[in-house]
Amino acid sequence: MFFENQTVLWILGIAFLFDLATGFNGQIISMSKYYRFSIFVMLFLTINTILFNLYFIKFTQLGILGVAIATALSLTLFNLAKIIFIYLKFKISPFSLPMFYALVWVGFSVFLVKLLPDFSFPLLNLAIKPLLIIFLTAIGNHFLKIYPLDEFLNKTFLKSVFRF
Repeated sequence: MFFENQTVLWILGIAFLFDLATGFNGQIISMSKYYRFSIFVMLFLTINTILFNLYFIKFTQLGILGVAIATALSLTLFNLAKIIFIYLKFKISPFSLPMFYALVWVGFSVFLVKLLPDFSFPLLNLAIKPLLIIFLTAIGNHFLKIYPLDEFLNKTFLKSVFRF
């Protein structure tokens, strides 16, 4: 039961991270002269979600895992359609080489942390393991210079955050 729930979270988490990584594709399309494509792609998402869920619920024995796979598939196809459309019409992409390096490094960090043994107290796992992933990601970013945080985390930015 626990493994199935954890798998559902991983599948949906990766699908939603891909959705976040595609950035403002929906807004770019909606604010352009191709705004009608947004209606088409939303219908595409709706139909895919219904069909994939029907298939995984009716023809497989996967249960909630099948629903997660169906949701991830439809969301991924939805985002791929928007990425392809934006690239064909505007010649821009939400992805870059530094983003690929960051993905590889974060994946490596998650893999390393998953190799660590679990603590007997689950809340300790919940606190320490994500903090360790964040720490490893920050260290990798600092040494590999994937994303120039020093340009964005300057004194003015920090003052604006702590102004409240």
